[in-house]
Amino acid sequence: MSKIKLEKNTNERAIVRLKIPTKVIEDEIDTYDNDGNLEKRVVEKIVEIEFDDKALLIPARVDALPYAI
Repeated sequence: MSKIKLEKNTNERAIVRLKIPTKVIEDEIDTYDNDGNLEKRVVEKIVEIEFDDKALLIPARVDALPYAI
C-alpha cells in the first residue's frame, strides 16, 4: 500500500462554515398602479435572526501544533 502525501503551504487544519439563521416574514408595502391608485401588497422578506450574544464553540482536535482554525 502506498501513501499519498499532500503538501500544504498554510497551517490550516479545518474549514469553519458559519450559517446565519434566517426567517421569513411577511411585510405589507404600499404601491401605486398606473392610474395613481394606492395598492397594498404583502411580500415575503428573508431577515437574519439576531444571535443575542450567543456563540458556538467548536473544539479543535489537531494532533500537531502550530495550527490555525
